[in-house]
Amino acid sequence: MQCVLPEAPPSVAARATFGGPFVVEAEVNGSRICLDVAGRVRWHRSNGTGTHFGIAFEELTNDETEGLRLLLNAAGRKRGHR
Repeated sequence: MQCVLPEAPPSVAARATFGGPFVVEAEVNGSRICLDVAGRVRWHRSNGTGTHFGIAFEELTNDETEGLRLLLNAAGRKRGHR
């Protein structure tokens, strides 16, 4: 999953590990899901709009996987209508 923080702490570096939970929110419609798993930063880069980074989550439950899929699908549909 790709994430963006306007002001990322120094701990957001490649290979940094975070314990859960993660709250994932779709920017376009405000939908949220909470994933109670750990994750590891796989890549990161900074530019004028903030720090962009990718997180690889540990194994998700079937419900977490389905909830995340639904959230991403809904966000993609909303963004396409803008």
